[in-house]
Amino acid sequence: MIERIRASKYRGLLWIAIIGILYLMTLLHIPMVVKNLFLVTSSSICLYMLWKENSEIKWEVPVLILGLFARVAFACLDVYAGFELPIGGGDDGITFMHTAIEYCQRDFHRQYTRYPYVLYAIFQITGINQFAAQYANILCWGFGAVLLQKLCKRLKMNGILRLLVILVAAWLPTNIWITSILYRDTYVMLLLLMSYYFLVCWMQERKYSSIAGSMVAVFLAVLLHGGSIVALIPIAVTILFYSYKDQSFVLNRKKIYTGIALITGGIIALFIPQVQQIIINKFSFLENGLIDGINAWLAMKYDYTADAGSNYLMHRYLSGYFDIIVMTVQKIYYHMFSPVPHMWRDMIDAIAFFGSSAPIYLIAMVLWIGSIFYKAFDSNRFLLFMETSVTIVIYAWGNVNGGTAIRHREKILGLMILLAVYSLNIILQKRKERKNCEKLSEN
Repeated sequence: MIERIRASKYRGLLWIAIIGILYLMTLLHIPMVVKNLFLVTSSSICLYMLWKENSEIKWEVPVLILGLFARVAFACLDVYAGFELPIGGGDDGITFMHTAIEYCQRDFHRQYTRYPYVLYAIFQITGINQFAAQYANILCWGFGAVLLQKLCKRLKMNGILRLLVILVAAWLPTNIWITSILYRDTYVMLLLLMSYYFLVCWMQERKYSSIAGSMVAVFLAVLLHGGSIVALIPIAVTILFYSYKDQSFVLNRKKIYTGIALITGGIIALFIPQVQQIIINKFSFLENGLIDGINAWLAMKYDYTADAGSNYLMHRYLSGYFDIIVMTVQKIYYHMFSPVPHMWRDMIDAIAFFGSSAPIYLIAMVLWIGSIFYKAFDSNRFLLFMETSVTIVIYAWGNVNGGTAIRHREKILGLMILLAVYSLNIILQKRKERKNCEKLSEN
């Protein structure tokens, strides 16, 4: 244990040293190409050490290294060759960059999410360096891969199943793209995966520091994208209903009454004028009521994306509360599977569909449903489903075009891969148990 702590501190010092050397290079006006080569080389060695330490099978580290090289190559193409994919781009990356540059020039007039502040912090170390900013996204993917390795071990997924998780996370084409360009999605992806990891740690070890870590990860994700707030729901449900003694979610009278009391308290709080005013200040479009507010918000989204070629459900509005349910189902469908086959415009859309996370989402849902027939309830599968479903619903409402849906799906790609492979693991284990029972009965 002491050796592991020392090793952890040693690795932390390595990362601090890399940051310090980069800052010194910036002060000495070392050419940017030299700084970038140092950044990629030194951090790649550190990532290799992390992946190697957490690896269990032969091929996972080479798979991750090749995934790292693919992302570095794509980032170079994007920064230095102006290469762009004709899907899901938009001008957000350019605006993030320009806003961060303004901050470096002490002009904080424009506020365009909090992500430019992250870029501003990076530029304080590396100078105004777009490649370094995009490489920070690649590092987030690298740390996320470490969490996937740890989660595979905690969820007891070994051998080919473990390699399958690593392989998809490293080589899904749209994930290579998203984690290499100048968007905030990769940070949210890492933080949501981190929140789930800490929650699993709490379920298995009952350390309250893990609950704190899970909540902190969610709050950090919220700072970058408000929709991440829904990740607090799985945390609340786990705290209320998970029994460490039984190693399962338990519904007893005390837990049910506690849950009802909390929900009732929340509803009552909504009727307090001061609370209503806070909500209206945060969500001004709700001032005229829920239905009118959502319709006003939808109108804004339709107008904002009017020039996007992959819009769906355009000019659809709510006529009543029942429509919320209907449109939620429709939006989930388009969010999960865009660009949907019946709306393909050309071969690019078909390639985007098969190269994106859409097939992963479909496979995960099929395997999840199939695994229920083999094992009615499983705590880890339930938590994974809860984590993914609440996020899908909130981001489904935030999207009105296929390109944005492709990007936002990546935020929980790691969780969807785990849901698919964990469900598959349940099916394989139960089939094996049945075959063993049949052999014993025959004997």
